[in-house]
Amino acid sequence: MSPKKVIFLVGFMGAGKSSVGKLLSVLLNVDFIDSDSFIEKNEGMSIDSIIKKHSWDYFREREAKWVDKLDPNFTYIFATGGGLPCFHDNMEKMLQLGIVIYLECSNEVLFERISNQNANRPLLSALSGDELMQFIATTMADRASYYSRANIIINGNENVEAIAKQIVNILAW
Repeated sequence: MSPKKVIFLVGFMGAGKSSVGKLLSVLLNVDFIDSDSFIEKNEGMSIDSIIKKHSWDYFREREAKWVDKLDPNFTYIFATGGGLPCFHDNMEKMLQLGIVIYLECSNEVLFERISNQNANRPLLSALSGDELMQFIATTMADRASYYSRANIIINGNENVEAIAKQIVNILAW
């Protein structure tokens, strides 16, 4: 493997960041870290509990602190929370630390992937059907300018294996 790089996977919830990241870590033989899991472990509670006990602002501050603590001297695959690139200059920091890969998915694919999981996702727990699709469309539009700054944009509508292999080929590791 050439120079050590931090690889960030960004995209909307349901884009496959964690699944692709886990497979990439195996294919590239590097460590994988999920930002949400890392924050949950450090806070000793779920993301939903963090938000209910503190606030969204508190959670976004934890994400920013996590990004600030990353060591660019090691190679890692990081799956970020969907909103992480959109707050506290996190996208700029990630672009300086390593390679940012955006898993871009259509709203329809995101809807299909997350419609059965909204109970586990704080932003979606009260939404269903048309409300969920509207939320996805609105939030994606709000986040597009952040996500589009990624070094690499990958079609996230594909399956996990195809996405991971495409990333490996692009990185040429």
